[in-house]
Amino acid sequence: MARLFRGEDGLKAFALLHASPAEVQGLFADDPESLRDYLARAAGDRGLLERFGGRQAFQELLERILPPGQRGGIQLPAERQTPRWLHLLGSKGLTTAQAILPLSLFLVLVILVVLRSRPRRSDELVLGILFSLAGTWRAGSAGISIWKPTAA
Repeated sequence: MARLFRGEDGLKAFALLHASPAEVQGLFADDPESLRDYLARAAGDRGLLERFGGRQAFQELLERILPPGQRGGIQLPAERQTPRWLHLLGSKGLTTAQAILPLSLFLVLVILVVLRSRPRRSDELVLGILFSLAGTWRAGSAGISIWKPTAA
């Protein structure tokens, strides 16, 4: 049975998500502290936390399963904030690459296939593509497109 849920932890996570609080207490009846220990371990393990559906779903599960007096010591790790510049680099970098690279590859194919010649200065060709990527990314992150920061 545990193999179906990818281990005993997966089986416990499924039971906690889909069972009533009374059924969960019955599942851990032989060792009541094992429920708290399991939940404390799950709070610190990102992979196990994802089996519960993320931080918010796990928090709701804690409130549903454990009474307030038993929740002490179960702490979710602090959520990491992505710096604004890294967010801009990632989001604008992807759209920049989607805009520039297909056009550049098409033009290189035209040179190679249609004109049947090799580019004489391939280093300048690569440098030009890199500069076009950098310029398009810079123009995009300078405010040409609308970007709204997410609320923290």
